[in-house]
Amino acid sequence: MATSAELSLLGFGSNSGFKELRRGLIGSVTVPKAAPAISATWGQTCLGFLGALHQHSSKASATYYYKNHLQ
Repeated sequence: MATSAELSLLGFGSNSGFKELRRGLIGSVTVPKAAPAISATWGQTCLGFLGALHQHSSKASATYYYKNHLQ
């Protein structure tokens, strides 16, 4: 909210535009409701990591952390 005037001048006046900007920032802690699609072009190391993360037993591995890394 502190930067809403500046963001409006940059063209992020709508709530949806602001949400998209916020999700795209480096270090953002927001995650989408649905997980983005996985691509085979990411390579075996990346896909292996994502699979292990999704299967991990910690509380938020299959939800928050998985979707956060998919971004």
